[in-house]
Amino acid sequence: MLDQFVKMTQRIIAEDGFDNYLPTLLLPATREVRVLDQVDGGGESLGITDWLAEQVEPEEDFLVAFKVDEANFMVVGRIDGQPCERLCAVESPGR
Repeated sequence: MLDQFVKMTQRIIAEDGFDNYLPTLLLPATREVRVLDQVDGGGESLGITDWLAEQVEPEEDFLVAFKVDEANFMVVGRIDGQPCERLCAVESPGR
């Protein structure tokens, strides 16, 4: 699931660019994808945390991708009840 979400995110970035990439949430149980179109507060991560608290139930599995710097994005979440985290390059290796 995590690998698929990373590849999907890399494809979207390749098509749409990375300059204006918005945090993106996947809820695996419903296959629903949501995009955070505004980040309130002083820091992006604080805005994402608040947004997630509103979007995800306490025990619900989820994955969220967000821009870290000009060449990387972070994916964090919970799959099968276990926390997961991965720093990913914008482009997949071998491209």
